[in-house]
Amino acid sequence: WAAHGAGVATFTVLQRALEDGAHVRVGFEDCVQMPDGTLARSNADQVAWAVERATALGRRPATAEEARRIILGAR
Repeated sequence: WAAHGAGVATFTVLQRALEDGAHVRVGFEDCVQMPDGTLARSNADQVAWAVERATALGRRPATAEEARRIILGAR
């Protein structure tokens, strides 16, 4: 399963989803801030946050090819 949050709930939703084993996505289309309320400089800041949290939980982020298969299904 996959999850994403919107607005101020974004990072709370993503943290819980990561803890529960979900796939997550993050980016400016959902929220322009970081968890501490500062403005993210780019989507890369938010992706780095997600990678850091996933790694801390013993999870490995998907590669680009793996992400395509997750999103589009096996082809």
